[in-house]
Amino acid sequence: MEAAAVVNFWRDAGPDLWFAKNPDFDRRFRDCFLSWHEAAVRGELAGWLTTSPGALALVLLLDQFPRNTFRGT
Repeated sequence: MEAAAVVNFWRDAGPDLWFAKNPDFDRRFRDCFLSWHEAAVRGELAGWLTTSPGALALVLLLDQFPRNTFRGT
């Protein structure tokens, strides 16, 4: 698992997808990173907090990912 993969995915998507309800984007986000989100929830990615990109990736996985993946629940 590489923190950069999460950050790059998010940056590549851009603000138009960040702030829209887009089922295709939500599905791609979930398909790519559900297991990483689960690992982050279990604390298995805590080592990422030692770098800025890692900390940003954790914010995305623990805050933004659930907003997109579990939208409406």
